Order: sequence, then C-alpha cells, then structure tokens
Amino acid sequence: MDWGAVNARARGIATHLLDRESLLLAAGADSWDAATRTLVDRGYPARAGEARLTPLEFDRVTGQVLAERLGMLARWLGPRGRALAILSEETEFRTLRRLLRGAAQGISPGARLREAIPTAGLSERVLDRLSRAESPARLAELLLRLGHPAGRALQSAGAALRGSALWRLEGALARLFAERSTRAARHGGRAVRRFAAILVDILNAEALLLRAEWGPGVSPAEVFLPGGLVLDQARFTEAAGLEPEGIGAALANWFAGSPLGEAFGEATPARSFEARALGALLAWQRQEGRRDPLGPGVVLEVMTRMRAEAHDVRLVSAAMELGAPPGAVAAGLVTPA
Repeated sequence: MDWGAVNARARGIATHLLDRESLLLAAGADSWDAATRTLVDRGYPARAGEARLTPLEFDRVTGQVLAERLGMLARWLGPRGRALAILSEETEFRTLRRLLRGAAQGISPGARLREAIPTAGLSERVLDRLSRAESPARLAELLLRLGHPAGRALQSAGAALRGSALWRLEGALARLFAERSTRAARHGGRAVRRFAAILVDILNAEALLLRAEWGPGVSPAEVFLPGGLVLDQARFTEAAGLEPEGIGAALANWFAGSPLGEAFGEATPARSFEARALGALLAWQRQEGRRDPLGPGVVLEVMTRMRAEAHDVRLVSAAMELGAPPGAVAAGLVTPA
C-alpha cells in the first residue's frame, strides 16, 4: 500500500499545528482570555474575531477543530482510511465512556461533553442528545435507536447500574472498541496492526492502574481485552492480584523496551496515564515515520500529533481557568519540543 501522497498531505497539516513554544507562551499568560487569545494568535483556528467564548464553549471548539482535521485527512486517505479507522474507533470509545460516566453520576450535559470529539458516527447534534440521557439505560436506548453498535453492547452488558456495574458497562464499550479496531487494522499491514495492538494495551494498562475502582465482584476476566501486544490474559490476571504499587512496577517491567515504555515509571499516576501514553505513542510514531517515510507511520504520527494538540490546548484552557501555575501545565504537555 503506497502512503507517499497521503504522507505529504499529512505533513502539510502538521505545519499548522501548535508547537510547544506556543503552548507554553499561552500557559504563561495572565488570564484565561489572554491565554486563549495567544493560542489563536499563534494560529489555532478557534473562531478568532467572534464573540468571546466561555471555557466550556472553547472546549467544544477544540473538539470541532480536531474532528475537522481528522475528517480532512480521512478524505485524503480514501480506501486507506478503512485501515486507520482504529483512531476514530478510539475517539468514539473515549467520548462514549465519558457520556456513560456522566449518565451514571448525573453530571450536567455540558460537563459530560467536555473533551468530547465529534465523529462521523457521533455528530455534534447526536452528542448533544446523548449528553442528556438520564441514566446508562437511557443512553443505551438512544444509541440503539441511532443504530450505533455501542447501544447493543451496553444493553447486552446490562443497563441497570448497581455497585460495580459501571465497570462492566465500560468494559462492554472497551471490548467493542478492541474488536472493531483490531478488525479495521487487518487492512493496513503489520505497522497498523501493531499500532492497534498498542491501543488495546493502553486500555488494559489503564484498567489495571484503576484496579481499586473496579468494585467487588468484578473479575480480571471481565475487564481484560484480548489483542494487545504486551499484556496477555495471564499477565493481566497476575497484575490484578497485586497491590497498587506492585501493579505499577509490574507494568513498568513488562512494557520496558516497548513503544509504551516511557509511559511508565516507579509510580505511574493512574489519572495522568492517558496523557503519558499519548506522548509515548507520538514519540514511537515519529521514529516509525523516519524509519519508513513511505509507510503509514507518518500519517499515524500526524494523527497522534493532532490528538496531542487537542489535549494540550484543553490542558492550557483548564489550567488557566483554575489558576494553575505555568509549571504545572508544562509538566502535563504532550506536544514535544
């Protein structure tokens, strides 16, 4: 499969992404308005010149920007897009998981939509509707009506939320993502299949780092996702039986030398793991693109950079809204120097 022409276009998009210097400059601004204005002045297309956005509206625009860029690249990919559907599958999974948690916890629709990213299967209009679901059962019902496969997955897992059932519902979404992304990656060759396997590893590692939240009655076999590169069921089950410190140490040992090796340390905070894993993915795909400039690594790197930019723009916005010091923002940025 020839990726040359698509890679050239992907590199063109990459020239419009914010660099680390711009993000740090925004993080050092003296107010949220000044920070977001700096991002726009540096080229971030957040509807400059229109009425002042609120932090919630800015978060939504960030999702729109990422969706538009990924959509543009998908159109350029043409038939190759089928192979790289793994990224849109992951985007949908994380958005649906946030909506599921919001429905279970009864948080406001606006808060549920924070960090959401519209996709071909979940438009903004659809996300608005889903964000108002009164319960996980209602969310499953709405997804079923839309013909989205997540509706059947949630319904099959049992829509009634009792105790640890939320983890079972999240597991149903994760299993759907793993199955669909693995199937899509079959059309992209070894490099794409390896990338899809690493994404499955990320979800399994996240689940282990949050082992204390599973609740009673949830077994490792219910949570484990097959198809990863590093974590098989035996390792997953072994780690699930360890204390939190032991889980982190085991993961760091098993992933050492893998594309995700840099995401783990002696004490890997569960809540920051997603960003650390994103940074490791980006570094890995940058190496892959240099090693094989005519392979899919270039496109995967640019797609991952787009996700990193969205993460970092949202990080800057949220930090400025809360008055966090610039140093705290710098430590959490994914975009490389």
